[in-house]
Amino acid sequence: MQSVKSHYLEPLKPPMSASSKRTHESIQAPLEKTHEGSKANYAARAAEFAAPKFSHPVQSVLLTAQENSTKESTAAKLDHLFANDPVRPAGPVELGNIPELLLPSAQNVAAISKHASARFSEMLKQYGIPEAPETITFNQEGKMRLPENYPFKDELNAALDENPGLVRELSTLNALASHVAEFQKREPMYEEIQSAESQADVNRIIEKYLHFFLGDGDYSDISLAFSKNGSITPTADGQAVRLN
Repeated sequence: MQSVKSHYLEPLKPPMSASSKRTHESIQAPLEKTHEGSKANYAARAAEFAAPKFSHPVQSVLLTAQENSTKESTAAKLDHLFANDPVRPAGPVELGNIPELLLPSAQNVAAISKHASARFSEMLKQYGIPEAPETITFNQEGKMRLPENYPFKDELNAALDENPGLVRELSTLNALASHVAEFQKREPMYEEIQSAESQADVNRIIEKYLHFFLGDGDYSDISLAFSKNGSITPTADGQAVRLN
């Protein structure tokens, strides 16, 4: 069974399934024709993103995690996962043993948003911080960034230094929201590929969505938007991520 690192935040990349291989084969030809000099790179991107959503490897992992789930409440599970002094795994965590709440789904993003919002609001009250920042973002290295014009930056940074579990929860929320936003953005492509009736249809669909496979993959800018009292809304390119 494949292993992943214990912080759970890296993209899941199981071996290519048989259906993904067939999708790869069907779209490789137009990609090679359009970008002869970089065909291996584009084909790899296409194979990764063009898998139909209902056969995406994450779905099978989700089912395994659900089977391993206990009756503990969602809030209690999140309290445990994002405690300030968590019990860390001794070694790599098997893919099927990743906690269900750490898998990229709209339901999990909604649950973590609610939990982190309550926690963040309580922290603001506890430390006497009048209002939350408008947004929090994370850079490529995972470092949290506050708006330059936020007047309580020093106070909030000091409070978060004393609540590392909340920082990890916000970082996790940002990462999962990013995955969910990208899945949702590509849903029309998945659906069109599934309904394609010929190679010509597949070629046309790939040409239509070629921007997903080029350059930086047309990824969204993710941020956590806050109300003044600390309620959190994950956003992609300034729009709320769809959580239903």
